[in-house]
Amino acid sequence: MDELLNQLSDDAKDFWMPKKISRIPPPTAVEFYRDYVSKNIPVIITNAINHWPALQKWTDEYFDEAIGNEIVTVDVTPTGYGDAVLTLENKKTQVFVQPEERNMTFSKFLEIYHDKQFDGVPYLSHQNDSLREQFPQLVHDVDRVIDFSAEAFGNMPEAVNLWIGDDRAVSTMHKDHYENMYCVVRGLKHFILLPPSDVAFLHETEYPTTRYVHKSNVDQFDPSTLIQSKNPNWFIHMPPEGRETTPWIPVDPVAIDTDKFPKAKHIQPLEVVLEEGEMLYLPSLWYHRATQLCDTVSVNYWHDMEFDAKYVYFNFLHVTTTVHGGHNGIFIFNSMASAKLYETMVSYKSSFTPPKPVEQVWNFSPPVHPRILKHQILRKVPPTSNTPIPTIAVPGARKVVEAPKTMPSYQSKVGLLELRRQVEERLAQDRNEDLQGRTEWWKQQ
Repeated sequence: MDELLNQLSDDAKDFWMPKKISRIPPPTAVEFYRDYVSKNIPVIITNAINHWPALQKWTDEYFDEAIGNEIVTVDVTPTGYGDAVLTLENKKTQVFVQPEERNMTFSKFLEIYHDKQFDGVPYLSHQNDSLREQFPQLVHDVDRVIDFSAEAFGNMPEAVNLWIGDDRAVSTMHKDHYENMYCVVRGLKHFILLPPSDVAFLHETEYPTTRYVHKSNVDQFDPSTLIQSKNPNWFIHMPPEGRETTPWIPVDPVAIDTDKFPKAKHIQPLEVVLEEGEMLYLPSLWYHRATQLCDTVSVNYWHDMEFDAKYVYFNFLHVTTTVHGGHNGIFIFNSMASAKLYETMVSYKSSFTPPKPVEQVWNFSPPVHPRILKHQILRKVPPTSNTPIPTIAVPGARKVVEAPKTMPSYQSKVGLLELRRQVEERLAQDRNEDLQGRTEWWKQQ
């Protein structure tokens, strides 16, 4: 197996991976698709957003006046590393830790963002279509869509997000199931990129899912679920047994520890600094670590990826080279979700017993925002023959009701595929309705 992986690494470098990320002027849709999208290769595009009013208007003073009273969601961490693998104080347990989310006015965010005495690192990085959902006053300062990319991808953006952070905030190595057009309005954005073929070398592992909690908010939690972090003012909320797990990358491309992660010796990261007014095409499934080199404001457009041959090959490599703590099987929802999806999401308990006797739960509950459901990979234990009848969670209902008699069997792969087919049909309808609604909304602006 090691010889095969060595061959994979060599072939990727020799035949596919660029030696560096090119900078090009705005391409036509045909050029963009032919030279980059079809090859799944990143590229920096210059002079594509010089006409945006945002480049001149988006100062702190403008933000304060235009959206100062708007309520925003801010990620706060003690170190700047949110969504990251963390080693606890006992130096034996590792967890996946998420940032603490706080709701505040935009003016308050600007205040703590520039206050170096503030206890924590604030990062405006809410990703659920934040620009259009939380800041509609700003949408006319940027293009509603990057024309050549939308034509090449064959779809409109599913999400347009606003990012504001400085050099303290870091997004650790991860991938997205999106085609990403990332634009810097102000400042400098730093990316470290790895191709999808490097999944075999990143030691992806499932970790217990936890979240940072500041001492000022500990009253909201059961004290027995809180663990002191290295910072005395911050705790880690670890839910009780039966908690969820998250697959994540423990390898830091800035300081690769090949003794701890021997396969990582094969990776050769690509590094790029995105300057003001530049746009990065970050292809789907490419791994990336991102930070800022100074106070930076960015906008990105997420487009639906094609779950085509490249995804099939990637998924095969992912499954065959990654261990996830006894969990196996991957179930992907690859269309945009709406509230109707709740009617087909099921949850039930499995009698499977892993090495550690913890009850496993099949969790098909949608995440906080249904828009990102399709990009949530659920690795769960296949149900056994004595699995209880599944139930359906209905929005607004006070109790869980029994599934209809026509619900497919979950005791085989065929049953799972049938469920997926039904879900996809519903989501295709929702997607068309959503696209029509967005088109009408833009016409009215």
